[in-house]
Amino acid sequence: MTPLRKQMIEAMTLKRLAKKTQEAYLHAVEELSKYYNKSPEFMTDDEVKDFIYFIQTKRNWRCFKKYADIRY
Repeated sequence: MTPLRKQMIEAMTLKRLAKKTQEAYLHAVEELSKYYNKSPEFMTDDEVKDFIYFIQTKRNWRCFKKYADIRY
Protein backbone atom coordinates (compact mmCIF):
# COMPACT_ATOMS: atom_id res chain seq x y z
CA MET A 1 0.00 0.00 0.00
CA THR A 2 1.35 3.38 -0.97
CA PRO A 3 1.69 6.14 1.63
CA LEU A 4 -0.85 8.26 -0.25
CA ARG A 5 -3.43 5.44 -0.28
CA LYS A 6 -2.84 4.82 3.42
CA GLN A 7 -3.27 8.53 4.16
CA MET A 8 -6.51 8.61 2.16
CA ILE A 9 -7.92 5.57 3.98
CA GLU A 10 -7.02 7.05 7.36
CA ALA A 11 -8.66 10.38 6.46
CA MET A 12 -11.83 8.65 5.27
CA THR A 13 -11.92 6.49 8.40
CA LEU A 14 -11.60 9.56 10.63
CA LYS A 15 -14.50 11.12 8.73
CA ARG A 16 -16.45 7.92 9.45
CA LEU A 17 -17.24 7.27 5.81
CA ALA A 18 -18.96 3.97 5.09
CA LYS A 19 -16.84 1.13 3.71
CA LYS A 20 -18.69 1.21 0.38
CA THR A 21 -18.05 4.97 0.10
CA GLN A 22 -14.38 4.43 0.84
CA GLU A 23 -14.20 1.72 -1.81
CA ALA A 24 -15.89 4.01 -4.35
CA TYR A 25 -13.47 6.86 -3.63
CA LEU A 26 -10.45 4.56 -3.83
CA HIS A 27 -11.73 3.22 -7.14
CA ALA A 28 -12.17 6.77 -8.43
CA VAL A 29 -8.58 7.61 -7.55
CA GLU A 30 -7.40 4.42 -9.24
CA GLU A 31 -9.27 5.45 -12.40
CA LEU A 32 -7.72 8.91 -12.20
CA SER A 33 -4.27 7.35 -11.89
CA LYS A 34 -4.87 5.06 -14.87
CA TYR A 35 -6.18 7.94 -16.98
CA TYR A 36 -2.91 9.88 -16.62
CA ASN A 37 -0.67 6.86 -16.04
CA LYS A 38 0.88 8.44 -12.95
CA SER A 39 0.35 8.74 -9.23
CA PRO A 40 -2.20 11.35 -8.08
CA GLU A 41 0.46 12.93 -5.90
CA PHE A 42 2.17 14.16 -9.07
CA MET A 43 -0.96 15.55 -10.72
CA THR A 44 -1.91 19.18 -11.00
CA ASP A 45 -5.28 20.60 -10.02
CA ASP A 46 -5.96 21.21 -13.69
CA GLU A 47 -5.39 17.56 -14.53
CA VAL A 48 -7.85 16.49 -11.86
CA LYS A 49 -10.40 19.05 -13.10
CA ASP A 50 -9.92 17.86 -16.68
CA PHE A 51 -10.49 14.27 -15.59
CA ILE A 52 -13.67 15.22 -13.73
CA TYR A 53 -14.85 17.10 -16.83
CA PHE A 54 -14.13 14.01 -18.94
CA ILE A 55 -16.15 11.83 -16.56
CA GLN A 56 -18.99 14.34 -16.49
CA THR A 57 -19.25 14.73 -20.27
CA LYS A 58 -18.06 11.43 -21.74
CA ARG A 59 -19.14 8.81 -19.22
CA ASN A 60 -22.22 7.89 -17.28
CA TRP A 61 -23.40 10.89 -15.25
CA ARG A 62 -24.38 8.67 -12.29
CA CYS A 63 -20.75 7.71 -11.71
CA PHE A 64 -19.72 11.37 -11.69
CA LYS A 65 -20.52 12.05 -8.02
CA LYS A 66 -17.84 9.76 -6.67
CA TYR A 67 -15.24 11.56 -8.77
CA ALA A 68 -16.48 15.03 -7.93
CA ASP A 69 -16.26 14.24 -4.22
CA ILE A 70 -12.55 13.43 -4.30
CA ARG A 71 -10.82 15.91 -2.04
CA TYR A 72 -7.72 14.05 -0.89
